[in-house]
Amino acid sequence: MQLKKLRTFTFACLFAIAMSANALTINTNFTGGAASANQAGGGSLQDVFRAAADWWEAAIGDTHTVDIDFGWAPQPSVAFHQLTGQGGIPNRETSARIRFDSDASTNWFMDSTPFDNSEFGMASLTNADLGGGAINTGVNMSAL
Repeated sequence: MQLKKLRTFTFACLFAIAMSANALTINTNFTGGAASANQAGGGSLQDVFRAAADWWEAAIGDTHTVDIDFGWAPQPSVAFHQLTGQGGIPNRETSARIRFDSDASTNWFMDSTPFDNSEFGMASLTNADLGGGAINTGVNMSAL
């Protein structure tokens, strides 16, 4: 009985810690626009963008929220970012607008499975001695 109580107590503590953990939140809002004709891969900008946001949320442990409107629009470069709000301590970006080039001057790969990396095999590291001992100089991913 004591072991069962200890397990329950341990689970409750771990759950409480997990719920109170700091975390970045990225709210994404697709605003549309005519998609670029130069796309390959079969995926969508919405899925690729959300997958990227999920990776950033997992990587950054700060409690912070950013609202991002994103979509397609003709751009003079690959993409355009506009700061639309900032605040907090320290003063950080709280909202933004991102537009991806849709005028067919940019080639886009829209991964059809952006939430997994099943199309990649094992990574192999490349090392070299550049005078101070061996250091990592590259990562090669083998395709399956």
